[in-house]
Amino acid sequence: MHGILASTSRSLMARFAHESFRVNLSLIELMNMFRILI
Repeated sequence: MHGILASTSRSLMARFAHESFRVNLSLIELMNMFRILI
C-alpha cells in the first residue's frame, strides 16, 4: 500500500512539474512578444 501511494504521488509531482514548466515557457514567450511590440 505504501509503495502504491509513493508511486502515485511521484507521478503526480512529475506531471505537475511538467505542467508548470510548460506554463513558464508560455509566460516567457508572452514576455518576449510584449518586448518586441514595445
